[in-house]
Amino acid sequence: MSSHVLVAAQLAALFAILAPAGKPLSPNIAGIMVLAFGTGLGVSTLLANRPGNFGVYPELRKGAHLIMIGPYHWIRHPMYTAVLICALGLWLMHVTWLSTIGYLVLAAVLWIKAGREEEILIGAFEQYAQYQRRTYRFIPFVY
Repeated sequence: MSSHVLVAAQLAALFAILAPAGKPLSPNIAGIMVLAFGTGLGVSTLLANRPGNFGVYPELRKGAHLIMIGPYHWIRHPMYTAVLICALGLWLMHVTWLSTIGYLVLAAVLWIKAGREEEILIGAFEQYAQYQRRTYRFIPFVY
C-alpha cells in the first residue's frame, strides 16, 4: 500500500469520525477531557521534534534525526497516539456507526504506518533497534 493511500485513508477515517451522519457533535466532559489530553500529547510531541523532521507520510525525510526525548522517551509513535486519543475524544462526542468504523480504520491505518516507519528507521539508524526494545509502540507500559 502506497504512502499516499495510507494518508488518504487516514484523512477519510478522520472525516468519518467527524461526519455528521444525521447526528450533531454532542460535547461532553469525557470527550472534552480525552480530546484535551490528546492535544497536549500532540503539542509536546511537536515540541520534542525538530523542525522539518516531522511529516504525515511514513517515509524518512532528508536529514532526518532520531528523536528520543519528550514523549519519544516512552513511546515510538507519540503523534499517532495523540491522533488516536484526540479521535477517541471526538468519537465520544459523536458516536455513530460511521464514526465507529472511522475510528477502527484510523487505528488500523496508523498501525500499518507505524510498522512501515519502523522498517525504515531500523535501516536508517543503527541505534533504532535498541530504542525499539526499550520503548513501547503506542501506549507506555502496555504496547
